[in-house]
Amino acid sequence: MSTSTQMKLLERLMREAFDTFKELLTPAEATEAREIWSDFAEDYAGQVELLQAAKDGDITAVNYLYLQLIPQISSVFWGNFVGKDPRYRRQRIAQGDHLAYASMVYEVLLSASIQTGDEEEVKARMKSYSGSDDVEQEYADLMGTASPLRTFDPTVFDENTDVISKFGFYLIGALKNESIKYNRKERRGGLTGKRASNDVDDAKNISYETHFDANDEHAHDFDDFAKTENMESWEQFVKDPSLDTGREPTTRDVLRDFLDQEEKFNVSAVADKYGATNQTIRNRLGGMADVLKKHGIDQESFQQLLTTNGGKNLAASL
Repeated sequence: MSTSTQMKLLERLMREAFDTFKELLTPAEATEAREIWSDFAEDYAGQVELLQAAKDGDITAVNYLYLQLIPQISSVFWGNFVGKDPRYRRQRIAQGDHLAYASMVYEVLLSASIQTGDEEEVKARMKSYSGSDDVEQEYADLMGTASPLRTFDPTVFDENTDVISKFGFYLIGALKNESIKYNRKERRGGLTGKRASNDVDDAKNISYETHFDANDEHAHDFDDFAKTENMESWEQFVKDPSLDTGREPTTRDVLRDFLDQEEKFNVSAVADKYGATNQTIRNRLGGMADVLKKHGIDQESFQQLLTTNGGKNLAASL
């Protein structure tokens, strides 16, 4: 098969996978979700109510969030779930892994109501949905699933904020984590089989660019998209109040000094500046990792932010 034919095949499979995300819900389900929640989603108070309903397990609210956040959901599918190597992408889409991913998205969105609900009531509800009495493993899996609806707090934003879009960044972070878990599990003997030592580690390959190696225009478009997405995540990150908790120097203080230094970060100099110990400075930097992760910024995204914007510009935004 020629390279051009392979590319056309992959592009067709990609379109089919994206359409699957849009068409996963029946027309009746999509219509019901929009009829109930579209008016609510027009302002801050309604969006907060919508997010709380989804957190409580209201399936119409979950469906509405799913429909609104398909672009974010799709970006993680291509960038993290199916990985960088076109060979794996073709194989995984052809064998229906996009359906497994869509199921994973719903597990992530519904996990909050599972994790906060009464165990017996939740299991009874799961049995009625599935028609099976054996839900123990499914329940255990959902209890261990990342739950962005539990950690996202819309009240930290002002009333001019589109909190559904802000929640989308939390969802991206959770889906990235679940994609890595899924891929690791599959490589231990699932659908993609055990990985040979010379195979590509698709869980770590989180860039979409390789698919477009033969098309510079598409590669450029996605690169711009990734940069924009990273910067939006950063803007969300800098507003996180947890950066300012605790005694001085706060995590924000130390991060600002870290980014502002042109050369290798001098822990002792920063410790002296605040009259703190070197370990305190290291602890502040270590605590930053969880906050970055919450906003969907991994090591590669952080490096791209530094490369694109420069440390001093990022420091100035803190």
